[in-house]
Amino acid sequence: MKITIGITVFNRLDYIRKMCLSLRHSIGLEQCSIRIYDDCSDAFGVDEIKKEFPFVTEFRRRRRNLGSDLNIQQMYLDFLETGDDVLINCDSDMIFHGEWLTKIRELLPFTDGVLSCYNSTLHIPVEDFVIENEKMVRKDSIGSAGTVFTRDIVQCIVNNVKPSYKYDWDWSRYLSSKGVRLFVTERSYIQHIGIVGQNCDASRIIDYGLNFFPSNEDTLMLNVAFFEQVIRAMQEAVEQKNHYYYFKYQVPKYKILQWIIEPLSLLKKRFKYGAINK
Repeated sequence: MKITIGITVFNRLDYIRKMCLSLRHSIGLEQCSIRIYDDCSDAFGVDEIKKEFPFVTEFRRRRRNLGSDLNIQQMYLDFLETGDDVLINCDSDMIFHGEWLTKIRELLPFTDGVLSCYNSTLHIPVEDFVIENEKMVRKDSIGSAGTVFTRDIVQCIVNNVKPSYKYDWDWSRYLSSKGVRLFVTERSYIQHIGIVGQNCDASRIIDYGLNFFPSNEDTLMLNVAFFEQVIRAMQEAVEQKNHYYYFKYQVPKYKILQWIIEPLSLLKKRFKYGAINK
């Protein structure tokens, strides 16, 4: 199984460095081709980003900024020019469990050619499965990030789904209509740490992977830092809205904060002080 790890990037060098720090701990990484697709970043030069990826197989910088979805669609076309069998769609603001590639190799042959190792909070499960003793869910839609495709599925998407600014929703709908099941590991082996982006606003919507347990100290610290950002974002959101609840319902402001902060603080302690899964 010849695997391409395709990583789309646009500016945000700090996230790229965090991703690389976690990615280096991946078991079997040396057996994969790592291909970077830079969407015409203007915050750093080509040489600067190449320093962050000394192990990269291929680096492409777009001549103009395409936007996230169109850069992904172009990555699919570029992948089909390679001789690889599998494409793993990654973003620059992701971190990884050390055994994520091992899980992909184990589980992908038992799917319909689509597997996500990122159990996003934004996409609701509709059915439970167990594959090779791994708890799985099926969803009607999944995002591009963290999703694994066989070559045939990539070709099917390119041939039948037009480029758009909701590309993953479109190919999810198309594949589901053709009977392709969208399997997702219940336990996330990939985590999203970008708190602000195309699909996140650090207030109403924060997208992260459920049941992600870091396997090394570097990834653990990156995960803790992400949830600290989540807590701060929730605090700010509550502060902006608590006057409404206070004046309408006479709920004390400290109580509103307590409803939000206490569960998140417990979650933070779990990541910071809990055992690291090897």
